[in-house]
Amino acid sequence: MINFAQYTPEELTLLAYDLALILSKDRDASELAVMSSFLDLISDTIALLATQKDNLNTLREKAENLKNKE
Repeated sequence: MINFAQYTPEELTLLAYDLALILSKDRDASELAVMSSFLDLISDTIALLATQKDNLNTLREKAENLKNKE
């Protein structure tokens, strides 16, 4: 598993660029469109998971704060 925290934003950009070139080599436009949609879905799912984790942590913190004030 890649530890993304060890890379600078510029390094991650270059990594994504290189990966896109490697994955798109010798594929037609139709295949690229399907791959793009598939990767978008993966990205959206990861974003949803991260957002919900953050949301649940915020709700827990608010509940703990209310409990501690009592």
